[in-house]
Amino acid sequence: MTTDSRVLLRTAAGNMSLKVAAAGIGFINGILIARSLGPDQYGVYSIVLAAVSLLGTLATLGLPALLTRDVAVHHSRAEWDQLKGRMASSHRWVFFSSLCLMILGATLGKRYFHKGNVTEVGWITGLALIPLTGYNLLRAAVLRGLHWVVSADIPDLLVRPLTVLILITSAYAIGFRLDSNHALFIQAIAATVTLMVGFRFLTHHMPGEVALAKAETTQFHWMKSTGVFLAITVVGILESQLPLYLLGYLATPGQAGLYQAANQLVGIVVMGITAVNLPLQPRLAKAWVEKDITTAQRLVTEAAHLGTAFALLAACVLVPFADAILSLYGPMYVAAAWPLRVLILGQVINAVSGSCGVVLAMTGYQRLALMGTGTALIGNFAASCLLIPRMGIVGAAIAAVIGLIIWNGALVYWAWKKTHLLTVFQYEINKINKNVMV
Repeated sequence: MTTDSRVLLRTAAGNMSLKVAAAGIGFINGILIARSLGPDQYGVYSIVLAAVSLLGTLATLGLPALLTRDVAVHHSRAEWDQLKGRMASSHRWVFFSSLCLMILGATLGKRYFHKGNVTEVGWITGLALIPLTGYNLLRAAVLRGLHWVVSADIPDLLVRPLTVLILITSAYAIGFRLDSNHALFIQAIAATVTLMVGFRFLTHHMPGEVALAKAETTQFHWMKSTGVFLAITVVGILESQLPLYLLGYLATPGQAGLYQAANQLVGIVVMGITAVNLPLQPRLAKAWVEKDITTAQRLVTEAAHLGTAFALLAACVLVPFADAILSLYGPMYVAAAWPLRVLILGQVINAVSGSCGVVLAMTGYQRLALMGTGTALIGNFAASCLLIPRMGIVGAAIAAVIGLIIWNGALVYWAWKKTHLLTVFQYEINKINKNVMV
């Protein structure tokens, strides 16, 4: 095994351990919130939380991906003035974009208050998550650029769910009954604590030379590079959350609540490929720039192997015991068992397809990744509009799987056509590429 492979596996293992711990805490939080709110209120809470998460991502203007790259470059070249300038300008842009989106959200949100879905206080609390989300994403991007990949994720994956757990259990202990507005307030507090801890991490890992540097003024031209990355991120989020939004619109908030319970569990299936993608990105980019196709293919193949192995393991537990696991959320949530099994099938396909999106983004073909994701979004939307009115939550799950199949099919095809890197799980890689040694 090469040095790159060992580093990839070691970093992925650390990230995986972190995600497993976070998933366990998140599972407990999900059960407590779902049981307290019930499907209807849980659906409202999930839709609002998903909406403000999307707005928070929009507020970053696609800067995190570019910031990770630029910080890594400036750090390696000891260009401390430029590094400090990039960070300062990024935070200013996120502040102004967050402010604009909060004003827009507060204005548009008024039309929904009278429906009783969420109170004005609850919606404003949710909007407070926009800048918190944006700054947390920037902070993690800088830490990744400084090569502190695991430290970048600790605040979001451990501190935030632990804070939520403490607040929820405290409410249970004093007999306080939560509703969707209280749950959103808890998330806002947890995001604030996460940001404070995250910036403490960033201060600790920041090179001392940056504090002494004079921030170099950055020009507008570098912002042009963020457009495609922002579009890929936003379209990807929309594609994954579209069935949840449409269930709330075409069906009922209760159906959305059932779907969210299943969707939370199915996230475990792709935990492996998600954990390996972060350390894969810089190493794949390095191998591609150096025209080391053998190493690039090896890294991509090992990522697919790890992701597929974990996905199959998780599926073997979740599929047969779906009813029993969902009953922990409450007896009404058992109705989501078959949609959960359908979603698991889609995520296994996703894991088998490997890191096709990462390959396109790290080799300069991010526009093709955007095209593939956009096509999947259109397919998901069409299938959702057709199936949800007829089949409810099962139709939403089928539509989500259709979107995943289109997404991965397009990205795997373009990755192979443009880079000759085969991202899918391969039983015997030497039969695909004789130059690659696993």
